[in-house]
Amino acid sequence: MSAGIITLMTNSLALAVALFSLVAFPAPAQRFRGRLVLGEEVARQRVAQARLPKLAGASAAAPDTATALAVAEKVAFREFGRKNIIAQRPYEAYLVDGYWCISGTLPWGYEGGTFVVLLNAATYQVAKVSHGQ
Repeated sequence: MSAGIITLMTNSLALAVALFSLVAFPAPAQRFRGRLVLGEEVARQRVAQARLPKLAGASAAAPDTATALAVAEKVAFREFGRKNIIAQRPYEAYLVDGYWCISGTLPWGYEGGTFVVLLNAATYQVAKVSHGQ
């Protein structure tokens, strides 16, 4: 193959990968567009208020956000109803002191609360489930 064709193929592949990345992995701000996000500080407060024992080393393990989200969603579906919880997507997820703090989000201007599930980060066991008002 000529150098021109190889360069064209390389550039095309790079462009395809870049476009795929933009679609498949949106920036955090894009994931929550139009949604109220309370943030990591609120997650830290929720874990502290739950008065759970700190789990040594759990935060050092490689975090598996996908598993934590799947477990929390299943628990929230069972406790609060599938339709209610789906309306709270996308979810916030923060790893705090060995616990996943996972909660729903609401559209801007919407009054009400969201689910909160606290999971042991090492075992994914439920530590606490609640729903704001």
